[in-house]
Amino acid sequence: MEGTGDDRGDKARLDRPTLLADAQAALASTLDLLEGLRRACRVLTGRLGDRCTVDLLDEGGWCRGR
Repeated sequence: MEGTGDDRGDKARLDRPTLLADAQAALASTLDLLEGLRRACRVLTGRLGDRCTVDLLDEGGWCRGR
C-alpha cells in the first residue's frame, strides 16, 4: 500500500536532527534570551503542537515567571 503525500510531510516535520538544528538556529539568532526562546517555540509548535511552555529556573531552582 502506498502512503499519502501527507506521510512524507509528517516525517519531515518530525525529523529529529532537522528539528533540533532549526531550534538551535532560532536560539542562536539573537542575543536576547526571551526572544530566542520565543523563536525556538515558534519552530517547535510549527512542527509538533499547538503550544509551547518554557520554565526558566534561577540559581536556586525557583521558576522565574513572566
